[in-house]
Amino acid sequence: MEQTARLPDYFHPRMIMLVYLLICLDLFGIYSCINSVIQHGPSMAILFGNELNLLLISLISIMVRYTLNSLDLRRGAPWEHRSVFLFYYDFVIGMPAISP
Repeated sequence: MEQTARLPDYFHPRMIMLVYLLICLDLFGIYSCINSVIQHGPSMAILFGNELNLLLISLISIMVRYTLNSLDLRRGAPWEHRSVFLFYYDFVIGMPAISP
């Protein structure tokens, strides 16, 4: 049987605020890269913008997994089809990485 650590009450709000802060910084970086490409033409900003887009997808994926895990812990009964759902979720999130 799986054991979960007892986390302090302030852990979840801090974690959510941190992820949203990272998402906001990521969106600002993407905006800056787009602005740079529009004003100065193609440059390394395209590469950085692409990397920031991948980080944004990763952050959103982490936030969804964290939310599902938190909801599962709050429920009394275990979620029977959780592993199947997470498998398909990871498959869909990983699709951009395997497409040419």
